[in-house]
Amino acid sequence: MKCAGPHRSKECPKPKDTPPKCLHCNGPHTANFTGCPKNPVNRRTFSEAPENAWADPVIISKIKMPPTPAVEPDPNPATQFIPRPVQLASNANPQPKKKPDILALQETHLNPGDRLKFPNCLSYRTDRLTHRGGGTAILIRNSIDHHPTPISYTTFENTTIEIHLPDSTPITISSIYRPPHGSISTLELNNIFNSNSKYITVGDFNAKHRAWSSGTWNSNGTIIHDYICNNNLILSAPCEPTHFPNYSNNPSTLDFGILKNFSSGDANSINALSRDHNPVSFEININVKLPAISKIIKMTNWTKFKQIMRELQHPKHQRY
Repeated sequence: MKCAGPHRSKECPKPKDTPPKCLHCNGPHTANFTGCPKNPVNRRTFSEAPENAWADPVIISKIKMPPTPAVEPDPNPATQFIPRPVQLASNANPQPKKKPDILALQETHLNPGDRLKFPNCLSYRTDRLTHRGGGTAILIRNSIDHHPTPISYTTFENTTIEIHLPDSTPITISSIYRPPHGSISTLELNNIFNSNSKYITVGDFNAKHRAWSSGTWNSNGTIIHDYICNNNLILSAPCEPTHFPNYSNNPSTLDFGILKNFSSGDANSINALSRDHNPVSFEININVKLPAISKIIKMTNWTKFKQIMRELQHPKHQRY
């Protein structure tokens, strides 16, 4: 990060006390310095929108949107979740989209004095007050019966609500952000998932495992994977990566959902923003009960596969 040479940071031959040099602009700072004029996060700038922008019909009329094709109403509507907001200006997907019932946000970076409002939605948020970054929030359509249910936390920043639907058990929904440092505590996972019989949690777990993410894995991914297997939970993760780091070409899936007492859920990574994380859409059928299943995530046992292939290649299995 601090040397402009053509090598990895850990392979840099220069002493640690050598002054940094940016590989983007050759300035006297590290490559990930947010104030660098050539840092990817500074390549696009946007003027600050007025507070009443979404309520002003003159401003709305200036936004060019593709025509929305007519869509037949869904006889069995499913609750949808998008962990990160889709910017209106970046919405270039011509396919018709359902309006989400709930928006779950992570790394909001909001201060207590900042406003968070969407038309026809109620917002709940948990701002990080100790230092910069972090923060979670949930926006929910005001027509859905619900109430906030805060959960105390040490490492899992969360905003949690409980929704009440006709002829249905209350459903707890959490927007989760787990910072990348330190180990995940199973006691804190118990505190989250034991709070209700039906639970949906979505967000940025900063946990990688081969069950849902390609490439490398980390210890927190193993903790999450084992917890899902041992507690009859369901993983809902997109097939496509959700995180595209600026400092490497190794995308991974850090944003996913964990379901309790739901049979399944569809998740899709949406290439709609100019940031390092993609938004993810979740569509979960809230009317389906979870059948009795074994405590295991089905995965290919490649070691067993190789053993079988070697046995089949043995001369005694050859036919002439």
